[in-house]
Amino acid sequence: MMWRFCSNYGFMGSSFWLTITALLVFVVIFSSLVFGLTRKTSSAKKVLDEKYASGEIDWETYQTRCHNLRN
Repeated sequence: MMWRFCSNYGFMGSSFWLTITALLVFVVIFSSLVFGLTRKTSSAKKVLDEKYASGEIDWETYQTRCHNLRN
């Protein structure tokens, strides 16, 4: 019974679900890459903040490294 329902749509129905699946996979991969990079930058910034707060680095070094992290 299910095959009869799906076969009514033919190629158009198959391409629709294939497109939806491909978009879903793309969104998952893209978001994991974007949020993965954001977490690394955030942890690097956190370490930099801690070094500045503890006095390990001066203001100019802190500013330079913050600028390098953003770029």
